[in-house]
This record gives sequence, structure tokens and C-alpha cells, in this order.
Amino acid sequence: MKLLHGVTEETFTSLTFDIPGHERIRKGFVDKFKGKSPAVAYVLDASTFESKLRDAGEFLCELLKDPILGKNNFAIVCNKQDLSNSKGISLIRRRLEEEINLLHEIHSRSLNKDEENASSTSSLVIKSPGKDFTFSNLKANVQFLEASATDQNGLMDLQSWLRSVSG
Repeated sequence: MKLLHGVTEETFTSLTFDIPGHERIRKGFVDKFKGKSPAVAYVLDASTFESKLRDAGEFLCELLKDPILGKNNFAIVCNKQDLSNSKGISLIRRRLEEEINLLHEIHSRSLNKDEENASSTSSLVIKSPGKDFTFSNLKANVQFLEASATDQNGLMDLQSWLRSVSG
């Protein structure tokens, strides 16, 4: 296939779903398309990450806990790495792990107050009892990637990951 810039590259067919960021509508989109995807690329704005950490952690936790999506390959794509105020992938990984631990603790406390719901916690757990959550302990293969959508070179890691999970 010939691209606009006159470069010929090997291509592959894939189907991409862009899930809206608005909390009210994204769950419906996830439910509609989750059975059709072997992988999830979760894109974060690395330049505004700290201010949106809670929302990012909650939504990512929902995706990881999902019985269908939780078995998929995941790429946490830290976009806008070309900006000077962007956070690096090691900091983003650590902060997401801390946030998911905090969310799990809050959720566990609220369930412990209501003993009737205690049996439902097993489907919501993505960490081992007594241990802190880490992405490396998940069944899903989770990779963190740096990206910058301002030029083609900034997306090479994401393109490589997409090729690896599309087979």
C-alpha cells in the first residue's frame, strides 16, 4: 500500500474503536465493543496526567476487572511525550498502581460495611489479598508505551505493539 508520503509499507487490517472520554457514555461503548477486541490501547495525556489521575485510575480499573477485557493485552499509551511538562512512563505506572491500590481499599471498606455484598467482591478484585496491586501481577499482559502523535516517529512503539497483538 502506498502512503501519502510516497513510502510503501507492509500493512495489516485492524478495527479500532475510540471510546469517548465522557463518563456517562463510555460504559455503553465499552460494553458494545469489548467482545470484538483482542487488545486495549488505553491512551493517557501525559501532560495533564496528575490532574486526571483519579478518573484515569477508575476507568482503567473497570477495564482490567472486566471478565472479557481483563484477559486482553493492554497498552497504557502515555501520549504527548513531546511536551516538556509530560510525565514519564515509570512515574505514570507507579502513580496508577498507587491509585488502583487506593481505589481497591476504598471499595473494600465500603463492601465490608455491607456484609451482604461481601460475596460479590471476588469479581471486583484485581489484586492479591494482603499485597499491593502491580500491573506485573495481572493475568493480562500490560505494557507501558511512550507516544507523541505530532509525528509518525512518535507512534512507532504503538504501531509495533499493534502489529504484535493483531496476529
